[in-house]
Amino acid sequence: MKAADIAITHVIHSSGFYGAERMLVDHCLATQQYVKNTVVLITPPEDLLKRFSGYGVDCVSCDSLSHFIRM
Repeated sequence: MKAADIAITHVIHSSGFYGAERMLVDHCLATQQYVKNTVVLITPPEDLLKRFSGYGVDCVSCDSLSHFIRM
């Protein structure tokens, strides 16, 4: 298995782009050549989705943690 074949899913529930969100974006960008990062945002505001996507981070929106578990 190549390192880039490893997939990591990050789950975060946030209402804005603060320190933790910025660190997650930085982490995803710094490790993208080694792993495939996907960020699951639980009930995010639209601008948060746009921000992650704007940085080139794969992200999806989810209604709740239980919805994510059923995905």
